[in-house]
Amino acid sequence: MEEIVGPPPLANQIRELQSQRLRRTVGDGTTISIFNDAWIPGYGKLHYLRHNSDVYTTVANLLTPTKEWNLTSLQNTFPSDNCQAILTIPLTNIGTPDSYFWSFTPHGTYTVSSGYHQAHTQLHHNDPASSNSTASQDWWKQMWTLPLPPKLKHFLWRTCHDILPTSHNLFKRKILPSSSCCRCLYHDETLEHAPFRCPAVQGIWNCRNKWLHTSLSTAPTQVLLSVVDFLDQYQSCNMKASGSNHAQSVCLLSKEKDPTIPSYHLRLSVDVAKDVQLNKMGFGMAIHTHQGEVLLNLAMPWCGLHSPLLMEAHALYFALLWCHNHSIYPDAIVSDCKI
Repeated sequence: MEEIVGPPPLANQIRELQSQRLRRTVGDGTTISIFNDAWIPGYGKLHYLRHNSDVYTTVANLLTPTKEWNLTSLQNTFPSDNCQAILTIPLTNIGTPDSYFWSFTPHGTYTVSSGYHQAHTQLHHNDPASSNSTASQDWWKQMWTLPLPPKLKHFLWRTCHDILPTSHNLFKRKILPSSSCCRCLYHDETLEHAPFRCPAVQGIWNCRNKWLHTSLSTAPTQVLLSVVDFLDQYQSCNMKASGSNHAQSVCLLSKEKDPTIPSYHLRLSVDVAKDVQLNKMGFGMAIHTHQGEVLLNLAMPWCGLHSPLLMEAHALYFALLWCHNHSIYPDAIVSDCKI
């Protein structure tokens, strides 16, 4: 971690913020204390469970010799909700060392922007002028008397108290299996991301700004053409999905060469699926020849759920690892991941 330069009080606050928000990435598990470190997704340090086991127990004690989660040890140490969260942590058998990651960026690396927003959020929650203070109460009284629609005032109140049903809040309450935004499928849908920072929403804001500041608006014909295009794509996807398996196999495994597709000897196809009710997911892989002949199929179940991006990455990793261990080196990889 880089050295923090600044006035002592500010530097101490930044260090405290970083120490509170840093999370551990499970590698071999030998340096992560199961009670003194924050390593379980959605949970902090589990000090209150110390009496159940040795204080110095590490995550390595929860793994089997084949680098898989020991379900018996997990169930004997943690409550059921903690066990489900632990099972979502991907493991590898490479034996990489444990490390740290910043939980407020998709790539896990600390950035000044993410640190600023977290510090701003923490300062807002710790503001002495809370909803219990006289000044805050007076402000809310004035707000409730404004000549605005009731739904707008309720929305403002819920926004200020951070109780909107964003994916981030629902994930913290164990209602959703992931905190990913349902529109961009990449970032966490936080209170700041949902109305402002989501790429899908920013397109709407850009149209609004063009109309407000430059009097430029999207032509109705362009909007209509966009709607027709989206409708055609939707209907086309439905027609493909409703087709017979034979028609799909002929389309996907056609032996006729398409000049737009690069030539290959072996093609690896990877797909992943999830079952929210059973809290499970699984991946499948298949290897085809350049003529479309299936050489092998393989499927593997997993306990727990991840974000769509992590599930696809995890499935691709295991598929490539399996191919490497069996001396199979595909020339092309096919996936339906759109992230």
